[in-house]
Amino acid sequence: MNRTQKQATVPRRKQTTWRKTQRAIYRTFKDAHGISTEERREPLAVIKHKGIRIRELPLRDGTVSHLCDIPAKIAGKREQKRFKTREEAIAYAEQAAIRRENKGLEGFRLNSAHQQDALDALALLKGRDTLVRAVNFFVSHYHPEKGDITLQKLQAQFMANQRLKERRPATLRENESRIETLVQNFGERTLVKDVTTEELRQHLNNLKWSGATKKSHYANVRSFLNYAVEEKCLQINPIIDIKPPAKPRCDKPGILSVEQTRTLLRAILDAEGGTFKFIGPYVILGLFCGIRTNELDQLNWEDIRLDKEYVAISETIAKNRRERNVDIMPNAIEWLQAFGKEKCGPIRKPNHRKTFESAQRTAGITSWPKNAMRHSYASYLYEMTGDETKVINQLGHRGADVMFTHYRRLTDKGAGTEYFLITPPEKADNLVRFPVKVVSN
Repeated sequence: MNRTQKQATVPRRKQTTWRKTQRAIYRTFKDAHGISTEERREPLAVIKHKGIRIRELPLRDGTVSHLCDIPAKIAGKREQKRFKTREEAIAYAEQAAIRRENKGLEGFRLNSAHQQDALDALALLKGRDTLVRAVNFFVSHYHPEKGDITLQKLQAQFMANQRLKERRPATLRENESRIETLVQNFGERTLVKDVTTEELRQHLNNLKWSGATKKSHYANVRSFLNYAVEEKCLQINPIIDIKPPAKPRCDKPGILSVEQTRTLLRAILDAEGGTFKFIGPYVILGLFCGIRTNELDQLNWEDIRLDKEYVAISETIAKNRRERNVDIMPNAIEWLQAFGKEKCGPIRKPNHRKTFESAQRTAGITSWPKNAMRHSYASYLYEMTGDETKVINQLGHRGADVMFTHYRRLTDKGAGTEYFLITPPEKADNLVRFPVKVVSN
């Protein structure tokens, strides 16, 4: 029988499946007649070369590859690499072993001073970590990726970044004030990386500050140092180990009495030579519309829609950019007409603060409660209407909790109606009555 005839008698077969277990390799073949057979093969050989394992790995096509598995104790970390032949794998293992031997000899090339330094460092570590990890920690913390930077220079970069983010003027002023206090306390030339947690704790525990002021300083300093971390000028923000100041106790909101309100407005309106009159619209919008001080500071006459009886608080000046329309109470319209409405320009005029303080003294108001105008508005409006939803919408709040906790104070029954009937003297006989909502029990 010749070779061609012999090949013809051997049925050709094709591998159809292949699977591997921990103990064997199984392959299924199908011949030309459609008959399937399964073959089992024992695990392939494993050899060791200088502590390095070389294993044969089966492949789908029936051949094998050779895996060189170098342990961490030789290479520093485990390494695995495949080769087509056993000889290539053995050669690679040999090179790894030689590298390990050479690396071990490097210790003998250290001079006595370096050896003593390493021993002292290991003694300080007391087995808590490796010398390499300790050095890596030192380098990352005391040699920032972007190099050293002073507090003054970082302050300039931080404020420029805040302006690029289009922060509100009030936010920018607060940031600048709080960070400036920090920089002056530590020194303009102090490196950012040298600010320690304990020094920060002492700075934030300044006894001269109120609880609310401490909380504000904490938030601004944290933001400032987070920026340093983002810019890779600092590895870790040292403030993270300092607990935020406790939330300040909520005192009852202070409000003006009906008589104080009436006296103040008369003092502004009747001042000799009309010297107080220009602050009148600002005060009216605070007392009878409850607009925030910061919003009043940015409000323009174009936002006052007397014909529609509302003030438009746009998102550019509203807190948290929540725009809203605030109703102008009927008595507020009369007061605005009495003080004189302008066509354009800001509501707040130059020299506002000193003039306002003079008007308070003239009215005999020696103690001015914080946010007195907004608190008075919320308290009297709620007493008059009993409608918390209306008050919340007018104030620009999201829920009732803030209004009841911070802005509303209990007032005598009927005080709200009396408050919103305060009108200019010349209009006293022609009052426009505000409808009072009757709340049934």
